[in-house]
Amino acid sequence: MASGRTDKTDGYRPISCTTYDHYEIWAMRRTLLSISYGNKQETTRIVTLKVVDGVEYAVLENGDDVRLDLIQEVLEA
Repeated sequence: MASGRTDKTDGYRPISCTTYDHYEIWAMRRTLLSISYGNKQETTRIVTLKVVDGVEYAVLENGDDVRLDLIQEVLEA
């Protein structure tokens, strides 16, 4: 996995299906996004979504794998 991965799986909180659908659409359309997670804010694209051991991740164009429940804000850039 990429070095930027947020890999704590304890306390994982599944996100809503509606929010997941937004992530899928942004990935499919290759939308440039401003994404805030942890103490980072990145302008990047979602390459794909994946599930590892029941935890959902966004794989970002910048190389980070980010747990979806740890994303604080997403804005179209």
